[in-house]
Amino acid sequence: MRILPEYALELWPYYKPYNIRSAIEISRRAEELRRKYEKILPYGVSRPWSFGIPRIIRHPSYWSIMTSINEKTKFIDLGCGLGSDTRRVVKDGLKKENVVGIDIERKFIEIGFELYEDEDIFGDNFMVCDACNTGFPDDHFDIVFSGSVIHYLSEKEKVLKYLEEAFRILKKPGGILFGRTLGNDKEVLSKSKGHRTLFIESSDSLTKYLTDIGFSYVKIKSVRIKKQPREEIKYHLYFLARIISSSGSLC
Repeated sequence: MRILPEYALELWPYYKPYNIRSAIEISRRAEELRRKYEKILPYGVSRPWSFGIPRIIRHPSYWSIMTSINEKTKFIDLGCGLGSDTRRVVKDGLKKENVVGIDIERKFIEIGFELYEDEDIFGDNFMVCDACNTGFPDDHFDIVFSGSVIHYLSEKEKVLKYLEEAFRILKKPGGILFGRTLGNDKEVLSKSKGHRTLFIESSDSLTKYLTDIGFSYVKIKSVRIKKQPREEIKYHLYFLARIISSSGSLC
């Protein structure tokens, strides 16, 4: 059994820091739930090395973004899954009442509550919602996070709707969109028998979509994946996009 890292264990309300007995107890429970639900969860969530792990902190810009927050900063996790990343940003300083995690799959949010045993704490922070049509007002959030969502949208039109919605709900100027998706050297659909079709971006195609929508600063870091689950998947694309002016263009 794998022992979860400290930055993951910290998300459990009853975890005793740097206590090996507490770490083993939580890790064992997490593995039991992973096995219980692995057939209904996406592959990227159900793997032993990602279940219950807040991967948001691996983003190259995460800590610099978090140093710029204040007590009024509003954050949304646009496709939160189990909500590990959503919980992590609260742990790292965002005010809980200003943090929202949404997912179109109610079951994912429910599994998150079962895993962390914290519905009494985070019950108001998660909601079932279409990330392409959230219903939030224009210019509402300071930060939008997208964790491994884009490639699951399976077609270009849905990807564009998703990115357009992120842009719409971000404050202008100053709004930040950051996240990760799977990448290739060119835009491609990845089809695999018995698995979901994935829409794989290239760094160039993702940059174009973001700038065409209105983001005025886009930075993407490609990190090669050593063990590729599919031939078309070559990279993790870590992206950061900012709205510099109220019109969405450079001042």
